[in-house]
Parts: sequence; structure tokens; C-alpha cells
Amino acid sequence: MENETTFSIEPGFAADGSARYCIKVQTANIEMNVLMLAEELDLLTRIREADWSQRKSIRAGAIGPLAVSWCADEEHMTILAGSDDETWDIAVSIPADSINRLLFELASVPYPIVPTT
Repeated sequence: MENETTFSIEPGFAADGSARYCIKVQTANIEMNVLMLAEELDLLTRIREADWSQRKSIRAGAIGPLAVSWCADEEHMTILAGSDDETWDIAVSIPADSINRLLFELASVPYPIVPTT
């Protein structure tokens, strides 16, 4: 499918040694990398509960200095980067059928990750 959304989740570590993950969200037109803690990955498993029509969202991860919020409705999953879910600077909406691909990737994450040194 030409405009299919794909996700990949890579484990790693921050400079302070804490575990971090990078979720790469990619379509034919965009690519974004969201860094987050392991606890934040767990929050995303409840993405369907973050119904924007009820003004619910999940705050998980960051893109550079911007906090990231995630929400969904029957048609779209939206990723919002900015101060909060109301005053965001960048928003990307992708088809709601992408949620299953995200959940599949989340279930496949090597978790917990531990340093190899």
C-alpha cells in the first residue's frame, strides 16, 4: 500500500544510562522519531482509550524538546508535538487502522532492556 504507516521501535540508552526507546513513525510522506521511556511505551498500549472526542490523550515521549501526546478516534490516530495536546506545534494524523501495527510493534519490543557492559 503506497501510503501505509509503518512503525519500528528500537531500544537504547540515554547518556545517564536510563533505558530509552525510539519509535519511528513512517509513511510515504513523513518520518518522525519519538524518544520515550519504557513506562511511556506501556501507556501507548491504551491508545484506543485516548479518544480525542472526549478530550483524552496520552502524553508519552518527546521529539527534541517537544512533549508528544497521542490520541485516537474511529478514523485517525494523531500524534501531537508541543507544549500539550491543546497547544501543539506539530500534528500528524494517520489512519486508525495503523493502531494495530503500532500495538504489534509494542508487543514485540525487547523489554526490559539492560546494558550489555
